[in-house]
Amino acid sequence: MNPKRKMYLCFIFILFMISFSTTGCGQKTTDDAYEYRNTSTIISKDISVSSISIKGEYIYFALQEPANDQTNTTSLYQKNIYQEESQQLPITIENNSDIYSICGVEDGLWTLLITSYKSAAGKLEDKYELREYDFSGTILNESEDINQMMVDNDETAILSFRADEEGRLCLIGASGTIYSMNPDGTKVKTIAVANVSLESAKLYLQDQMVVYNSSLDINNIRKIDLSANTLEELSKKDIYYTTEQYGLNQYKNMGKVRETILNWLDNGIFTSQIRTLSILKDGTILVITLDFTDQKYLLKQNLLKKVEKDKEEQSGESSRITITYGVANALDDTVKKDIVNFNTQNEKYKIEVVNYLEDGMNMGDATTKLNAAIAAGNGPDLINVLDFDYQTYATNGVFENLYPYITNDSTFHKEDYFENILTCYSYKNELFAIPRNFDIDTLAGSKEDFPTQGWTLSEMYKFMENHPEINTLFEAGPQSMLQELMVCYMDDFYNLETGSCNFNSQEFVDLLKFCKTYAYKDGEPQDNVKNKTQLLTKIYSLDYIQYQKCQQIFEGDISFMGYPDDKGNGARISPLMSALAIGSYSKQKAGAWEFIKYSLSKEEQGNFSIDSYPIRKDSYFALMNQQINMKVDTEYDENGNLIKVPFTYNFSYAGLGSYTYEYYPPTQKMVNEITDVIEHTDTIMDIDINVWNIIVEEDNYLKGDGDPWDMAEKIQNRVQLYVNESR
Repeated sequence: MNPKRKMYLCFIFILFMISFSTTGCGQKTTDDAYEYRNTSTIISKDISVSSISIKGEYIYFALQEPANDQTNTTSLYQKNIYQEESQQLPITIENNSDIYSICGVEDGLWTLLITSYKSAAGKLEDKYELREYDFSGTILNESEDINQMMVDNDETAILSFRADEEGRLCLIGASGTIYSMNPDGTKVKTIAVANVSLESAKLYLQDQMVVYNSSLDINNIRKIDLSANTLEELSKKDIYYTTEQYGLNQYKNMGKVRETILNWLDNGIFTSQIRTLSILKDGTILVITLDFTDQKYLLKQNLLKKVEKDKEEQSGESSRITITYGVANALDDTVKKDIVNFNTQNEKYKIEVVNYLEDGMNMGDATTKLNAAIAAGNGPDLINVLDFDYQTYATNGVFENLYPYITNDSTFHKEDYFENILTCYSYKNELFAIPRNFDIDTLAGSKEDFPTQGWTLSEMYKFMENHPEINTLFEAGPQSMLQELMVCYMDDFYNLETGSCNFNSQEFVDLLKFCKTYAYKDGEPQDNVKNKTQLLTKIYSLDYIQYQKCQQIFEGDISFMGYPDDKGNGARISPLMSALAIGSYSKQKAGAWEFIKYSLSKEEQGNFSIDSYPIRKDSYFALMNQQINMKVDTEYDENGNLIKVPFTYNFSYAGLGSYTYEYYPPTQKMVNEITDVIEHTDTIMDIDINVWNIIVEEDNYLKGDGDPWDMAEKIQNRVQLYVNESR
């Protein structure tokens, strides 16, 4: 028998034994004979949307456009959901006022305005005002009582407000306190201090105002009764809905019966874009989404009607083959776009997301659930390895080798990609996953200190010995520094393939002592660098903004020195959002490969920004050229010279202060240097979580006064046991 196949079968048997006694708490799903189908309509695009509200079959929204006097003009609109066009309402809003929130009532609109003004002391301050308009633009009621309420209750802001069927108002302050007001906007009363949220995008109960505290658990949900100014528990007859990552769930019988009535992705809807929803009298679900991409707004209405499936879909004989995509975290919107676009365009396959991390679960539970699925023969065709302990799966043959797919597919050309990124997930000369986008993590220093890039661990030790004035390597505590430095040297201390384990060694003890000596101590990093007590600064995501930030910190040219590394440049690849593997057990490997290939296509790779680079080279360089040619405002300085106005970037060190840096579009030189680092980086920013957990649990030296040799011996014993069990 093939040794790899034998190893895989043994691993599956172990998974089966682990999961045999595991029982899953299932949920009811919708009638297989029916489905929801979405009719989507663009309401507005490219204009800033400040507020949205639904009342019956009408949508109300406020748009902000720049005025000639450098202020914003706010306009109110009304749209019937069954008509194409929106109508601007004849309501005039002052240019110094913004509509923070709107709420439809029977005969008009309530608006919550924030007006900016200068106080007697010359300070710019905000004032809240409630106004009720009819649809002719006449003001029916107005009130500033909430300003006194805010003073009396130390409220810093009003987060939201709603109106009930009688026109009574409910407001929620930043403190979580709930207030009520009469229909004429007077007599503010406190209902409860409950630290709650009022979001119809997440929680919906027909014809009721409901709030939740911290989570959408039944015990944390309350109805608001404005007639009695009280909060009420839900009853058995109440049917409520929650928006979750992948679907809209309906709850009955005090939350005991849950039914997922529709899948958002199947209808081209991303949960992060949902602003409000309502269920109409005929059962149609109205969802308002707002997409904000590349500084552009896209406001859409989505009408989801329940319809009978086609006969072939009812029988399960759909013309398209389902490819399951296993995850244990929320999907990023760019991943969702890949899935929606693929499902729209591909006539043979469609992607279905399977989330193994349900409410109330931890990652251990999610892994157990995935293992059970694999052992039972229904594991996902695709797995996002960033969500799981992929090293265990990779070493046990659970993933398909993707090299043959790349070699044998005439439509896929590996030279189109950064090949070092494309193939970074390899084990024993097999490629088990491919990332779709990435960041680069590295260390930067002064060019004067480091004229050449890259160093080894021994070179780092020697440099620090020769510079006793330096007491900090970079911004990291002792444990964090150890973790960072071990990424490139883990093979020196243990190896699953050979079974070696070498933590009780002088090399590991020296590393422990170094991390304790040169970990971050005190002072602000920027000041430490200027005072020559800190050597390097950490770059979590290498881009031209970070490049210019480092130039300002080191007051001159910089070098991407990286972490100590005997084999590379010391930088690390940080795959983001997804890196996909195909299960070696999958019966739909061809379809799974088609989706991986699609996510790496020019069309989909063009959706990224400098926050995460595409691995496709032409998409990367198109993005860089876009940044180089970015428009910059100009102004005249005090000498009458026309100068470029810099952008500003706020950067916070965790607990170590916050700084504002200025930056401009990148130069070609910057792009070339960043690209050079990318092209010569082949180490993933990762560490075996099982080994690292052992190190943290046995740490009595870095975080205390223990003996480093004692710590090393305890780690050696436990990791050796782990290595023996894993082989």
